[in-house]
This record gives sequence, C-alpha cells and structure tokens, in this order.
Amino acid sequence: MKLSSEWITRLLVIGALAAIIALPFALRRDRAPVLEADDVVVVITPHNEAIRSEFARGFQRWYRERTGRTVAVEWRVIGGTSEIARFLAGEYTSAFRLHWERDLGRRWSNEVLRAFNNGAIELDDTPQDDTEAERARRAFLASDVSCGIDVFFGGGVYDFNRQARAGQIVDCGILQRHPEWFTDDVIPWRHNGEIFWDRDGRWIGAVLASFGILYNRDALQRLGIEKPPTTWRDLTDPRFFGELALADPTKSGSIAKAFEMVIQREMQERYRALLARGLSEAEAEKSAVEQGWLEGLRVLQLMGANARYFTDSSQKPPIDVGQGDSAA
Repeated sequence: MKLSSEWITRLLVIGALAAIIALPFALRRDRAPVLEADDVVVVITPHNEAIRSEFARGFQRWYRERTGRTVAVEWRVIGGTSEIARFLAGEYTSAFRLHWERDLGRRWSNEVLRAFNNGAIELDDTPQDDTEAERARRAFLASDVSCGIDVFFGGGVYDFNRQARAGQIVDCGILQRHPEWFTDDVIPWRHNGEIFWDRDGRWIGAVLASFGILYNRDALQRLGIEKPPTTWRDLTDPRFFGELALADPTKSGSIAKAFEMVIQREMQERYRALLARGLSEAEAEKSAVEQGWLEGLRVLQLMGANARYFTDSSQKPPIDVGQGDSAA
C-alpha cells in the first residue's frame, strides 16, 4: 500500500514528537536512592534546580565511592540569600532561647537577644566579670545550639562573613585535612581582591560565578537601540525606561554583589584616571573611593529609574528577558 505524502508528513511529525518526549527519559542520569539513604545532609540554598541537581549528583557519587554509603541531600529553598540569613537568625534565636531558659535556667531579656550572636562583643579570659551581654555571647559560643541546617550553600563573602562573626557557622575541618588544596596554585586565599575561603575554615568558596548583562536583541531593536549594552552605565540610557528587569538587593545576594561591582568599577575607573593625572597612589585611592562611591550610586539610581520591577528572586529577570517581556 502506498502512503500519500500527507500521511508521510503526519507520521514524521508524530515520530518527531515521540522522540522529543522520549529522549529526556532515555538520556537522563540515574538518581541515587533518596528514601532509603544511609545518611542525610540538609542544605539551605538560594540556587535553582539545575545547580542543586548537579551538586547533589556529584556529592552522592563521591560520598558512595568514599564511604560505601548512600546519602540523601535534602534541600531547603526559601528564597534569596538575604531571606536565608533572616531565617537562620530566627532559628538560632529560638534554639538559643530554649537553651538559655531551659538548660541554663536564666531569664530571657532584650539584652540577651541583642548580644548572643553579636560578633562585635569581645570576650576576655575572666568570665566571672562578664556583663549580661557577655554571658549571653559566651554561652552561645560554648553551646551546641543548632538551626537544623547542615550546610549553607550560596551567597558571597559578605554573607558568610556576617554568619561567621555571629558564630552561626563553624569550622568543618577541611583546611586541616587537606592543606594542599588551599595554596596559591590550587585555591588561592585572595585573587583580584576577592576572598575565596575563610582562614578559620568556616566557609569555602565552591565555584567561581560571573555577573553580566542579559539582553534581548528583539527588544533592543524594538526600542531603537542599535548597540547591545556592554557596561553597567549603558543601562542608564533613558530608552530602557520600564524595560529593565532587576532583583531586590535586600532579597537576593546575587544582585547585591552585582550592585557592589557597579560601585567597584566606578572606583577603579576614577583611580586610573587620577593616576594618569599624576596623583600618588595614596591620593588617587582616597579620592577614587569617594568619587567612585557617589558616581556608582548615581548609576544605580538611574538603573533603578529604568526598572520595570524589583523582584524577590534573581531567577525571574533572565526568564522575562528571554521571553522578551524586558529588554535587559
């Protein structure tokens, strides 16, 4: 029986659809068993599903090869880095209050609340002379109070330094077990002004992330913008009014870091310009910090004026730009 060209076309379309549906199932990687895992690690993170899945598979494979045991990674995804910080603060407050009142038999007060995770409080070797605030701080650091989370995965140096000063993250011992990893040839402590790990081992950078500008060519053409944006200052163009997708820096650690880079860039440009004018390095740095700070804030203000919105999640802008709902 001869098939008409119309039937052949239909069969090809159906075959193509079947292949599209079947390929993801055929090519997907095997997942480690979760319900019957020997061990469990609880991780709180702002990262998306793609990053979580990649790290979980790699860790589960490494853990099984190293220990012969299976491990389940339980993710806690509650929002951006700033929201995670507030969540951890609340969990530690509740846990320490229970320890303070039930285990130590002491009265809870606003002074204790403000002091127990205050990294600015310095303790000496004479606990008998402690004030109420110092007693709270010393008790917190000496306790095994927990927030119920094993790993805080995500964020930057600023976020982890705040947690470290508060005493809410602790040394995992990896610097002592693998000192050969933390050399200038492998994972340097500092590179281009950025810190990659804590000298006390309380946090370690996992990946190098880059920040940039995502734009939609069709949207730029619609706005009459011939040249794609290549610098942060390009986003201050009035033609971008109502077309910029931005995240709230108080909710997203990623956008907070990006905004920091805007200011750092302005400082660097001022520094180079002042050196070219013959100023000494000390004079140029002092003036560049002040001028770059003000100009960086101005750039951020103009970008904010062009914003279509400030979302709670740094994952929303790329989607909107990709769909053409925003230009950049």
